[in-house]
Amino acid sequence: MDRSELQLGHDRPLVSHLPEPVKKAARRARKRLRAQQPVSHVPVLSVVIPAYNVEAYLGECLDSLLAQKFTDLEVIVVDDGSTDGTHSVASAFARQDLRITVLHQSNSGQGIARNLGVEHARGEFLAFIDADDTVPPRAFARMVETLRQTGSDFCVGSARRMANGRFRPTVWDQSVHTRDRFETTIAEFPLAMQDIIACNRMFRTEFWREKVGGFRGRRAYEDHVPMLTAYVRARRFDILSTVTYNWRIREDLSSTSQQKASIDNLLDRISVKEEANQLLLREASPTVYNMWVARALDIDFPPFIESALAGSGMYRGILATTYRTFLGRATPEALADVRVSQKARAWLAAEERWEDLHRAQEYFLAMRKLPTTQVEDGAIVAEHQVFLRGAPHRIRELSAVESRFDGVVDHVTPMDDGRIRISGWALVRGLDMPDPSGLEAWLVETDSVRQIPLAVETYADPQATIWARDRSARYDGGGFRVTVDPSGVPQGQWQLRIQIEQRGVTRAGALHHVVTGGSAARLITTLAV
Repeated sequence: MDRSELQLGHDRPLVSHLPEPVKKAARRARKRLRAQQPVSHVPVLSVVIPAYNVEAYLGECLDSLLAQKFTDLEVIVVDDGSTDGTHSVASAFARQDLRITVLHQSNSGQGIARNLGVEHARGEFLAFIDADDTVPPRAFARMVETLRQTGSDFCVGSARRMANGRFRPTVWDQSVHTRDRFETTIAEFPLAMQDIIACNRMFRTEFWREKVGGFRGRRAYEDHVPMLTAYVRARRFDILSTVTYNWRIREDLSSTSQQKASIDNLLDRISVKEEANQLLLREASPTVYNMWVARALDIDFPPFIESALAGSGMYRGILATTYRTFLGRATPEALADVRVSQKARAWLAAEERWEDLHRAQEYFLAMRKLPTTQVEDGAIVAEHQVFLRGAPHRIRELSAVESRFDGVVDHVTPMDDGRIRISGWALVRGLDMPDPSGLEAWLVETDSVRQIPLAVETYADPQATIWARDRSARYDGGGFRVTVDPSGVPQGQWQLRIQIEQRGVTRAGALHHVVTGGSAARLITTLAV
């Protein structure tokens, strides 16, 4: 029967008298036909999927796309010369859903496959998905809605790693995706560059074609420069806290660890970083450039260290030279954004102290987050370890994120006289605070400079150390209590802000956490007077 002959969507009187099971089938058919737009229909969103020997994963990927709450899309699968059943899986899906198109090319690499998909894309918006990953059901709807509202050139959602049905956040999630940021720029938020994968974002197709241009072919990390180019050339972009991508961890012959053991893979990484270096020197501010150098030291090159320790002298020599180059490019501002564990590894690799680097690997793995610390000249630094002998102060200093202010509200207690008592814990990450310390506190209006000073009572509470979940320091002395009189707080939105000054180290911040299940959940309602 031709589709035009099936009038389930327009002939309700004929359907209404049918048995309920038949009516349910009819409703399912109508829903499916609405999703399967005619070829002449121009979709809102084009999704490009390069596929090479992913027979075992492609079906799950396509199922996640076809289950999207946003249905006005086309899916372009580019079979990159697969030798397994990838093409058959894609073709079977295409026969069932007219939104899917399957293209075929001889094996040319993921970047070339993506470029071919873009050539055929007809949507206003464009997304790239890898064939072994999946997309949460509301991800596309959230990104299209955001771009419609903001007019930005692209938006970036959070990604999570996926293995055996379990999820964990990416290493940059807590620095980039803590909250939504609309219509920002790379100059305003250079930390965005820590998230530079291709598949958790959505672009305006016109912006991609005119400003970004495409992927590099026949090498690994082909998405690094295009994603960086998008950040640098966008008029504005959006950062979302919403998870928009499930990124699978694969433990097979193409696993990341095995790839990184190859010298060619290391050289590909160096090559794209040098191309990116030239791009940023030409088109970005010094602040953005510093953040990118920090990202290279903190994220891009550390995964190669294990391969260097087990690899050839040539491999080690290449990685050592690369680290010397990037440490030479790193200003104090850049190093301030690199975790101390990664700075120490970088310095040891640059010095070609491989035995000490092996010891450092074991030490930082055992510490999990932060090393034991001490205060030197007002800075929190890693305590001297044998493997760090001779390390400069700048290498041992904790990064800005590692030594940040952190705090939580534990209880909010109404008092008989109408005032409210707020208690919790405030601390500086990495700073040993075993005894009660002097704190200052204010209520600060979020959209003005108005402040209301508060008296602070400090006390020792072992729960502070338990909450922090950090082996490097004791935070028992971080307990505090403040009392607020709501009648003296003007109309508006106010935050509780605390400053800690101890042993020459000063940090301040608002309290964004509450203890789960405690009375502090009423804090927002109480202070929004």
